[in-house]
Amino acid sequence: MLAHAKAVNLVRAEEAGRRRAIRFSCEPVTPTGGPADIVTASLLAARIRSAVAALPDEERAAVQLAYFGGCTYREVALALGVPEGTIKSRLRRALQRLAGALRPEDVLSAG
Repeated sequence: MLAHAKAVNLVRAEEAGRRRAIRFSCEPVTPTGGPADIVTASLLAARIRSAVAALPDEERAAVQLAYFGGCTYREVALALGVPEGTIKSRLRRALQRLAGALRPEDVLSAG
């Protein structure tokens, strides 16, 4: 029974890894449309990079691994050597900070 459970977990982990690899291996999205759309997308990308760079180091590292690296909470925790619950808290705080820094009205008025 233990061997079966371990085999099922291994298959599930491999499948999740495959799905994650497919999801994050896509080509970068390039804006279609006129020059104004390209400039707007460029400005928005710069705002996002700036907001992520302004995060505290431990929150920025967690965000980069989880959202740009495609890691799970557990993988981020292992990579940073902290408990999984701590990673969840850091990501929640980071997302709250990013939401405040990237409010829709601020983003639209900056472009």
